[in-house]
Order: sequence, then structure tokens, then C-alpha cells
Amino acid sequence: MTSIWEIKDDEYLYRNVYEKFHVKKGKLHWKAFEPPAVPPDRLRSNEISTLRPKYAIEEFVTYLGRQYSKGRDYAGFFRISSNNINKRHPKMWVDSTPFGDVDLKVCLCSHADIRCDYPSEQEKAVPPEFLQILKELSREAELCYYGA
Repeated sequence: MTSIWEIKDDEYLYRNVYEKFHVKKGKLHWKAFEPPAVPPDRLRSNEISTLRPKYAIEEFVTYLGRQYSKGRDYAGFFRISSNNINKRHPKMWVDSTPFGDVDLKVCLCSHADIRCDYPSEQEKAVPPEFLQILKELSREAELCYYGA
């Protein structure tokens, strides 16, 4: 039996995207895959959060996207298979990460991270060797609009 935490190669991942930040001229920009800068010193994380549609319906994905928009124009989400990340980009991988309180066993299996193989929170910008990978991923992902 397969664990709910296991992410298979054919499983898709979704990430919400916003106009002007992640979508430029109707195309997905590489910044959609850029790990966020973490306050207070704005150093770069080495992971981006995604949702697993196997456990989170599209309406929930768009609901979260609109809730976390912070004044940005919600554009929808992209989807990409975990195989595109795990097999084609050896310095990146998908990791199932529980979201919630694991000690209380109240957590969501709908969350996963795309992780990058560089030291966490030591860079202010994405290291140059990862920029090409992020650009490739942005071309491979499918941009999905839902009433943006």
C-alpha cells in the first residue's frame, strides 16, 4: 500500500500565480518557480510551496490563491508533474511536507515543496546555476486560468 506522503512521478503539483509577478504577456515567467525571500533579512529560501491536486480540489487551490494575494492580481495556477522536477532536474526534487500540527496529527497531505539543492537562506538572489533550471521549468509547466 502506498503512503499518502509518497509523491509518485505522475502526480501533478499546483502553485498559485499572480499577474505582473509570475505571468508576463500571458506566459509563465521563471519567477513563478523562484523560492521566496524570507523576512526580516530577505535571504532566499531553498523551497517553494505547492499543492497536490490529488488531495486539494482546484476550487481550494484558487480559494487559497485569492486569500493570499496580498493586493496582487490573481492569475490562476500552474501545474507541472513531479516527474518533470525529479527526473529532469537533478538539483531539484519534490518533497511531501505536512502542513499543520504533526504532533496532533492534524495536518494536510495536500502540501508539497519543490526543493533546490543550494544552502537555505544564504542567498539574496537565486544562484546563477539555478536560473536556467527555473526558466526550463517555466516552459514545461502548464498555466491554468480560472476566472482571474
